[in-house]
Amino acid sequence: MEALSKLFDGLEGLQLVIPSKSALDPGWVLSKNPHQESISQDLTDWINKWYKEEKIRKKIAYAGVAMFSSTAYPRASFDALLAIAKWMAWLLPWDDAIDDDANSSIHPEDLIRYRDDTTIFWQSSMCAGSQEETKRHLDPKIGSIRDVAMAIRSIGDIESNQEFADEMCIWITAVTQSHTERQGDTPVIIQEFFQRRGENVCVHPMMALIDHSDKTRLPPRYTPRNNSYMQIIWTEVPIMMAMLNDLVSLQKELKDGVFESLVPLLMYHEQLGPQAAIERAKEMIHESYERFRQAEQGLYDQTDAKDLPVIKAYLLGCKNIIMANLNWSFSIKRYMGLSSVQADGSMAFQVSLPRKNLP
Repeated sequence: MEALSKLFDGLEGLQLVIPSKSALDPGWVLSKNPHQESISQDLTDWINKWYKEEKIRKKIAYAGVAMFSSTAYPRASFDALLAIAKWMAWLLPWDDAIDDDANSSIHPEDLIRYRDDTTIFWQSSMCAGSQEETKRHLDPKIGSIRDVAMAIRSIGDIESNQEFADEMCIWITAVTQSHTERQGDTPVIIQEFFQRRGENVCVHPMMALIDHSDKTRLPPRYTPRNNSYMQIIWTEVPIMMAMLNDLVSLQKELKDGVFESLVPLLMYHEQLGPQAAIERAKEMIHESYERFRQAEQGLYDQTDAKDLPVIKAYLLGCKNIIMANLNWSFSIKRYMGLSSVQADGSMAFQVSLPRKNLP
């Protein structure tokens, strides 16, 4: 997007500093699933079964899928954790096929076909006994869905499986739509950006998996559809994830020529310099934490005593996802490989732009 990329004209080599993990921490507990090491070989075997390209295998390996899954779902059983880890491993090559800058010129018809094939495979594979389940697809990024869906399905029930399948289809549509929208000329306003990112950051499917992992089924009156406080939680968790991701991945995004993210948009709409926009993003993350806390307390105040354990368990599941993402973001080379750790734990890097953006 030219209006955003122009903001970085002349900034090649400028040093920027990303706040430390502790500066972005909401103060929640980071937990680890005891099965993390145990699932590693089975997960590797599954990845190698479906993906023959060494580049894809290495990318998944560097992504720390087992670590993320373990900290996002610390109470999951061995089978549940392995199923969720397979799903997270599946996400990377599928998303990279359309999200990498090298694929920015993907033809609209190919994008629609990719979306539709993926959606059909998820919906049909999550439905036990469906005849569609027997079909094959030559693309492993789609063909492997059957394996992942069967693993997810085995740890859920009809209701939770359908909810997960629905959230996946919403996410798939949002991701492919965002690829098209990125090609526009006018930067979106911040609120619209949050609405889009809330849908395409893949947090709602993660939240749906809390039921599969912890067997935590929300009573109907406490679902986002029926409860205003839970609707706030449902909205804020993806926003937290999106802001954290956009902030920590800033170095990589600029290098890849992806400018439609939070910091460039704050520079554009609030007329801020890049470091000031980074600091503003940090403030906004903590504002989101506070909205979550207020909604959490509101839920506790109105919850019947008999329902309180399940509400607390579900909200803990939401917090686990955010803590897992924060820990993961500061642990992998994908984002932090070229940064320099400062004495206070912050991460300094020099702006590096694609050649087409250099003067």
